[in-house]
Formats: sequence, C-alpha cells, structure tokens
Amino acid sequence: MPKYIISAEGCDPLTLDCPGCSADALKLALDPKGMLAFRVQKRSPDGLSYLFEVDFNSDGHNSNPETSCYSQLVCVQKQT
Repeated sequence: MPKYIISAEGCDPLTLDCPGCSADALKLALDPKGMLAFRVQKRSPDGLSYLFEVDFNSDGHNSNPETSCYSQLVCVQKQT
C-alpha cells in the first residue's frame, strides 16, 4: 500500500498509508479537520508530489460551508 506524507506550513507532517492516489490521501488526512474543497496547484514532473490549495471551515468541521473559511497550501508526497 502506498505511503504518503502530508505537510503544510505551521503543521507537523502526517504520514499515512492509503490505497488510492494523492487526492485520496489528502481527503483521508484532512476531512476530519474541516476540509471543504481542494484544487491542484502544482504537480512534480515525476508525479510523486502534489501541491494542493485546500479550503477549510474555520470551526474545524466540514458540515457548514456557510461559516467562515480559509485556504492553505498542502503538499502531498508519495513515498517510493
């Protein structure tokens, strides 16, 4: 099973095993933290690293997109 490292400025890196792609690992790691949506900003030429712009709900839950939210850049790296 592939291993991914999810990192963002101001946060400790998170390593997890995920059977899917980088986006699946991102969802698995950040849905519980209030992730609302994400967009790919950049992909490395080898396809092992993605930079995502992630929108979060400020209260830490993803149930109500009407509350205030913020965006943060998150890097997802697939380990080989």
